[in-house]
Amino acid sequence: MMNEKEADCCHKKFNHSSGCSFSMFSVYSATAGRYRLLKPWKMMEPTVLSTPVYDSNAFANLYKILDLCKANGLEVIMGLNYLGQGWEPSGITFNTWITDPVQYNAFEAYVKEFLTRISAYSNMVYILFFTEDSQGTLKYWRTEDAKILCARFQPTLGSLPKRLPPNLRLAFRIGYHDNLLINMNSAAGHSPIQSLISFDFLSGVGYVDNRASNSSITNYLATRLSHFTAFYPNTPLTMLGCGASMNPPSGTSGQARVVDYILSYLISKGIGLSLWGWKGFSDNLEQSNANRGGALQT
Repeated sequence: MMNEKEADCCHKKFNHSSGCSFSMFSVYSATAGRYRLLKPWKMMEPTVLSTPVYDSNAFANLYKILDLCKANGLEVIMGLNYLGQGWEPSGITFNTWITDPVQYNAFEAYVKEFLTRISAYSNMVYILFFTEDSQGTLKYWRTEDAKILCARFQPTLGSLPKRLPPNLRLAFRIGYHDNLLINMNSAAGHSPIQSLISFDFLSGVGYVDNRASNSSITNYLATRLSHFTAFYPNTPLTMLGCGASMNPPSGTSGQARVVDYILSYLISKGIGLSLWGWKGFSDNLEQSNANRGGALQT
């Protein structure tokens, strides 16, 4: 997970006549242009407990971004539980917020306020909640820990849409993105999503070793997708985190071959995707840490 500065700055791609500039991560779709926009919780609500403080300037900037997207026929995917060490709102502890009822309830209050404030854009915004960076100190690769995490998420993030006011729930399309528990089947048949599923779509992750053969890539992606369809065969599925892993680095051609095959495979299956590249956050610079995701390449 990137830090706060990286999350909001990345590569600047659009400029508004008002001077508003912003960056987005592209999400491939066969039917529409969709972009993934990162706005950490802290940016929109810097102070949470006691008297919540919302940043009116941050919302004004967001409205400009959404207006510009709308004018260009673009839809937006926005994750709402972006937070990490050093960039969580005041009053929130990044590794315990989901298990502390006071902190978690503050998040649900934020979600309701956020959706209310952007309700005019509900027909062009997809909302996303996700497992990543919400697992605290538990080790998701350990089956018993993964099962505990599923039990932790089901009454919280994994069922959050059920607790929204009916007007907001009906207005927005809401998805759940999982990179750990369903995606890797680390919970051995358990899900972080509470039954009956209250999400409109799901998302997984697939990063492939750049040395992998095409048949290996097929098996890898098919397995990841099957973990979701085994639970939720009738829920639309996307892969909002995929690409070629530079481990070890193989240069542009090695990444391009893998990325090309990933795109071809997922598109052939009707799976929408978000392609993440491995560049640094300064133009034309390779990441010094090859295992960290960078800005979109498309």
